[in-house]
Amino acid sequence: MLDAVNRTNPRLGDKVVVFGAGPIGLGAVLGYRRRGVANIVVVDIIPSRLEKALQVGADAVINSAEEDVAARLVELHGDGAGAPAMPALLADVAAHGATFGVVAVHKRPVEVVVIFGEA
Repeated sequence: MLDAVNRTNPRLGDKVVVFGAGPIGLGAVLGYRRRGVANIVVVDIIPSRLEKALQVGADAVINSAEEDVAARLVELHGDGAGAPAMPALLADVAAHGATFGVVAVHKRPVEVVVIFGEA
């Protein structure tokens, strides 16, 4: 898990969103905290997993079954803030120059469409 965290090259003061609070996501929280990330938000749909994320070091959690993830991320991380729908959501809300790290197990291929526009 640390290798995956290191590949996203987080810096002191960065803000991170981890999608999924299972073993992989919780490991990522621990790794990002160890690297000095300033703010870690974890997104999941299982309340007990979200509680565990807070216990291991997440600063905030979002229950995507109950909250608008994009709106809540803007609230938590400011404007421009692992499931199949997540890459599209991230592309819509991420700031220019954001780094995406996908560390997950998928039973089927996940399509990701990246559209490059003018900077």
